[in-house]
Amino acid sequence: MKDIALEAMKFLSDRTCITFSENKNATNRVKIFNGVGCYSSVGMIGGEQSLSLGSGCELVGTAAHELSHTLGVFHSQMRYDRDDYVTIDLTDVQESSKVNFVKFTRATSTNLVSYEYGSFMHYGGRSFVKSGGVDSIVPKESQMVYTMGGRIVTFLDIKMLNTHYSCSCETSLSCANGGYNNPANCSECLCPYGFGGVLCTEKANYECGSILTATNTWKQENYTFGDSSNSASARSNFTYCNHWIMAPLGKVIQFRIDSSYNTQCGYGCIFNGIEPKLKTDQTMTQTRYCCEEFNGEIMNSEVNPLPVFTYNRYYITKYTFSYRYVDVNTTVTCNDMSDKETCVALKKANDQGCSLYDTAQLKVMCAASMDLCGKPASSNCADRFASDECSTYKANGMCTSQSPLISEFSCAATCGFCADPV
Repeated sequence: MKDIALEAMKFLSDRTCITFSENKNATNRVKIFNGVGCYSSVGMIGGEQSLSLGSGCELVGTAAHELSHTLGVFHSQMRYDRDDYVTIDLTDVQESSKVNFVKFTRATSTNLVSYEYGSFMHYGGRSFVKSGGVDSIVPKESQMVYTMGGRIVTFLDIKMLNTHYSCSCETSLSCANGGYNNPANCSECLCPYGFGGVLCTEKANYECGSILTATNTWKQENYTFGDSSNSASARSNFTYCNHWIMAPLGKVIQFRIDSSYNTQCGYGCIFNGIEPKLKTDQTMTQTRYCCEEFNGEIMNSEVNPLPVFTYNRYYITKYTFSYRYVDVNTTVTCNDMSDKETCVALKKANDQGCSLYDTAQLKVMCAASMDLCGKPASSNCADRFASDECSTYKANGMCTSQSPLISEFSCAATCGFCADPV
């Protein structure tokens, strides 16, 4: 546990202007001891204060979490703007634990970075909930429910400390992708996960992952990483893997998780997970996936290249994902109109040759999942409605006012979708 605490201190000092020294006689000091659980006072209280790293705290991110408390950082769900991002439900939280959900005010706290579901200072969705109870923290962005509660020290967690302690460099580098000068080494940039090099312009090198080139047809990547020797217990730190998916300029990258092994589905994705960094803001922790319920979902990227960040601290993890690029307008007009579960089931049935629907029906329901975007709805493209009905349909402007998938399904020939399918 001493080694874990020291590694956490080194992780923070390598990325901030904060340094740690061991001195049991200092006037103001933090005594790290083996208590019951993981806890610490927030900020300096004067004299000797305690920081407990007991059983269950054997993770570098957990030690860094408690050290951040001593440095003045509160839990994310206590921010004064938390109601814009989460709903707090204390129905099944014991009275003695409700103090963990107090909301601070602008007068009693300062928000130095954007609200981040993936912050290592954010509690998980079932924190302090009695057995069988309802979630205590419900994200407004529902897909982030498994991202809350992680213990990877994020890029914004470090930026928060650097801002709080006014860490800076005399000269400024031209850091890319949201990076900034590393106060601990001003000759390089601090980079968001997935990016590396002096100026954050290169793929981060975690000794796992590669640069992948997308085409307009699905390609698949399989990989395994982790440590097969630690099947009995989790490691104190994470192993990372990083892929970059690249496509021609002006194209949109699509990403899909096909299968996974040993992902330990649970809130916080605390043992392993995959994080396709689809959104423009690469500094923010994005949705992490460690549950098979999301397999098969087609995701559109706002960035090119697309970093795919994965992590593991227990045994090994295997992932299979697919990727391709599509035209920008295709992502706007061609998508699944049915829910994900329906489309996954329809695709499985179709692949097994026992679908109850023809291609046109499948396309209007699940175009993206069935890989039918840009393809005719049938081999002999024709109107499904009678010719006079389709003429009226077009005359009333329905070819352009309706969803393109519905217009193609109804009057493909009359509306011009035979020559230019959705």
